[in-house]
Amino acid sequence: MTTIRLDIQGMSCASCASSIERAASKIGGVNSARVNYALEKGVFEIEEVALEEKLYHALNELGFSAVTSGQKNRNTQVSEEAKERALQHYFRNFVIAICLSIGIFALAMWPLRGWPNQKYNWLLQLFLCAPIWGLVGLKFQRSLLTFIKTGRSNMNTLIGLGTSAAFFYSAFLTLLPVTSLSLGLSPKVYYEAVGFIICFVYLGQFYEEKAKRKTTEALKSLLKLGSKNALKVCDGAISEIEIDAVKVGDTLRVKAAGKFPVDGEVIKGRSFVDEAMLSGEALPISKQRGDRVFAGTINGDSVIDYRAVKVGADTFLGQMVKFVEEAQSSKPQIQKYADRISSYFTPVVIAISVITFLLWFFLGTAP
Repeated sequence: MTTIRLDIQGMSCASCASSIERAASKIGGVNSARVNYALEKGVFEIEEVALEEKLYHALNELGFSAVTSGQKNRNTQVSEEAKERALQHYFRNFVIAICLSIGIFALAMWPLRGWPNQKYNWLLQLFLCAPIWGLVGLKFQRSLLTFIKTGRSNMNTLIGLGTSAAFFYSAFLTLLPVTSLSLGLSPKVYYEAVGFIICFVYLGQFYEEKAKRKTTEALKSLLKLGSKNALKVCDGAISEIEIDAVKVGDTLRVKAAGKFPVDGEVIKGRSFVDEAMLSGEALPISKQRGDRVFAGTINGDSVIDYRAVKVGADTFLGQMVKFVEEAQSSKPQIQKYADRISSYFTPVVIAISVITFLLWFFLGTAP
């Protein structure tokens, strides 16, 4: 049994996390799948390492990308930059949409309602609404196209369907008024609804992205407690190496006031070590030959040489981060029910809409 942790990018709502869990569970050999939308992380228990490639392939087919959690490479840096760009993108789109929507509102409601006449008033609204629907709201329309092609849906699908229906209905009334009247359509356009729905969704996503970033601050603060480099002692020579290069059995040196990079056992020297980050104990603990020291703790005023016993995710600090992530990823039963309902929410709403249309079209009161 192997447990792998992935950082997953591209999720837009809780139903995306549920879709990933269902897709992963269908792969033979995947015993469990837990995906946390807020942390953008997934924990998967697989029977053999070879299944990891199938898992990556399944995520790519769903339109998501993933890297190994905690992977120290360029992908991690790119991921952080992508999150920052996404935050700016949401806010920028909100500003554009709200400015255009206010113009539409002025023409549709007040103070320019009916100005200069209904025909040109509707054309002006169409002119202002088109970039909101087709440019600012492009990702919602793409989500709608994805649903039409593959049947996969999320909350963006509903937004795309609602705004597209309102936009095309209004555009039809605007560009073909005579035909629309002959069909008995109500002479009412909904451009302002399209604009405000899209702008407020972007505002919500902006604050949601900020909230998601705050959710990971505790984990990042834990990771910052660790050291990025270590002083390795080899044949009397001392060299500075990256923390990822430390192996079990290496002899490391920690100078006065330095951080212990990994867990280990003291082999030379005596000092007091501040372990408040582990135990909350305010007073430093005396350490000498044979005593255990832990990653992230701070050495006192003496030099200590020690042998690395646990490195990477196996350190006490790494286990703390792991437990916090697992606590965040675990779901109570009520949340599992909520996620299950959210995965069916969009298809059910679309089905109800189609049934309502058909009933009104065939059985509705004649105009």
